[in-house]
Amino acid sequence: MITEAVILLKEKGITELLGLSIIKRLILSAGQAGLKYIILLAQGQTWEKELVQALATDRRINSRGIKVNYISAAEVETEENISRMISGPAFWLISGEVVLSEQVFNGSAEANKKLEQPLIFTTGKESKTESARPEANLVLCPSSFWPALVKAWKAGQWSLTDEVKLGTWLIEYGAARLVSLPEGWLVKVDSSASRKEAVKLLLQSARKPQDGFIARHINRRISLFFTRFLAPLRVKPSILSVLNFLIGLSAAVLCALGKNYWYFLVGGFLFEFSSIFDGCDGEVARLTYNSSEKGGLLDVVFDALTYILFFSGLAVGLYRQTKENIFLWLLGLFLTSIAWYYFNLYHLSKASGIGSKIYLVAKEVEAQGQKKKETSVADRLAAKLAFALRRDFFATMVFLLLALKLSKILLVLVTMGALVESVYVYFFRRKKIKDLYYEKQNYYNLA
Repeated sequence: MITEAVILLKEKGITELLGLSIIKRLILSAGQAGLKYIILLAQGQTWEKELVQALATDRRINSRGIKVNYISAAEVETEENISRMISGPAFWLISGEVVLSEQVFNGSAEANKKLEQPLIFTTGKESKTESARPEANLVLCPSSFWPALVKAWKAGQWSLTDEVKLGTWLIEYGAARLVSLPEGWLVKVDSSASRKEAVKLLLQSARKPQDGFIARHINRRISLFFTRFLAPLRVKPSILSVLNFLIGLSAAVLCALGKNYWYFLVGGFLFEFSSIFDGCDGEVARLTYNSSEKGGLLDVVFDALTYILFFSGLAVGLYRQTKENIFLWLLGLFLTSIAWYYFNLYHLSKASGIGSKIYLVAKEVEAQGQKKKETSVADRLAAKLAFALRRDFFATMVFLLLALKLSKILLVLVTMGALVESVYVYFFRRKKIKDLYYEKQNYYNLA
């Protein structure tokens, strides 16, 4: 596994994109992919030393155990000391003004092989011949190549500011090969157009693979629009979670007032908007590397409270409108079902060790539909209907039913759905915990 990288410091690398400088983003992205030792090659200018001091005190870099070492041409020591700087089988050589997809570090099958010559990763339709003069923005080098690289740098055979000159030297001296990257995996930020392209790449990286159809094609587009402006403001994701909860709370209050149709309609709209805006805290967290276990737990708690308060408010609002006790009975049944549901979900998450990542439970339920011979009819039915419980789909349906003046039918459907869901999760929890128990027993027996 490759754990080392060398970054060529560029002044444009201090440019901020979506709340992080390009250099800091490179370091954190590399660290997230498992790289732990970063060398910054520099020219010894004042701004470089100030940058290094800022990196040394950055909480995100330190919490990930990433070590950053700074050297300039004037500070290069003996060849023996240079050789000791890189100890792994290979290292990444990266221009300090590029934005990379994290798949670059996680991919590249050749990265795990024993390298004998550098690999220059290119974009577009560059020629793959030795006579090509590619920009060496991203290179995978064998560790044995490191002393010669530094020696040539100190001798002026290539420079930190000219990637074409570096690429030419790599081909002439090291017989470097060119490897084409998929489109959009690497963007060199050296113009206003490339800056926009880099921002687009970063925003796309903030998407989640488990997004449902509505989230993927509608909600995520809107939330990313807001995130584009929120991330540069350096707003903490937890603040966005609180703000989103207040939006959901406002929706619940409007429904609870229940004076007329418009109260329910605006409440439903805010509930839908809360579902959309809910993506912003996670997007900002991923883009600024501020994700945390506490933040994930806070998001889960606020989502649950928004759901409970909104439908409780809807029941109260319908009772205030009609004075019919049936809505109070539905409220009691809904709250009882929800309490039982979250009781079982808590014990299931604790037993399986998934913590606040309760979406993994939904993924497991959906996956049961592929095991037709091993699962019951109830499990297969739950797998097919699981999409309806995704917040993006669910919130949209809630808004549409309220817009169609079907608030009473909505409350009945949600209450009955909560009851059925709580019963199913109870039996699912028992089955899952039983399976986990047998897995542990088998493990101990084999041990």
